[in-house]
Parts: sequence; structure tokens; C-alpha cells
Amino acid sequence: MSMSNTPEFHAAAILMDMSNASPRGNKLTIQLNKTSTVATRSPNAREIKTGIPCGFSVKETFRNNGRVDKEYFSPTGQRFRSMVQVRKAQGTI
Repeated sequence: MSMSNTPEFHAAAILMDMSNASPRGNKLTIQLNKTSTVATRSPNAREIKTGIPCGFSVKETFRNNGRVDKEYFSPTGQRFRSMVQVRKAQGTI
């Protein structure tokens, strides 16, 4: 396994990404396990610019094969698998 596919590397990458997050109400939870690293956090500045509301949370699953899956959750718990789905639900596209 290369260094970039370790849970520790994923956790460090998540923390670095949080430096770009909106300063208000940042939340971060990281779960490390054998098959993936899962982080739940507030949207970062780029995601907010592209239409993810500040009240949403972002769940990132870093898999051992190097892929990252993102899911977006509304404050009511509704799950969206892409930014496009969030924007459609908001009626912005």
C-alpha cells in the first residue's frame, strides 16, 4: 500500500482541506477503519461557491484504492450524491 492510501494520509488531507472551510460552525469527524477513512465535515469554500449551502454537511469516504466518494446531507438529513442533485433540489438548475 502506498503512503497516499493510508488512513493517516487521508486524515491529514481532510484537515488541510478544512483550512479552506467557512470559519463559522466548522465540524469535523474522522473515522478510520481497515477498508476506508470516512470524514464528515462542513462544506469548504469551493463547495459553498458551487452551491452547497453552509448548513449542509459533507461526508467523504476515502477508499484504499485511492478513490474518494462524496455525499452531501441537508440539515434535515436528506442525502445527495452530487452537487448537481443539491442544486436541482434547491431549484437553482
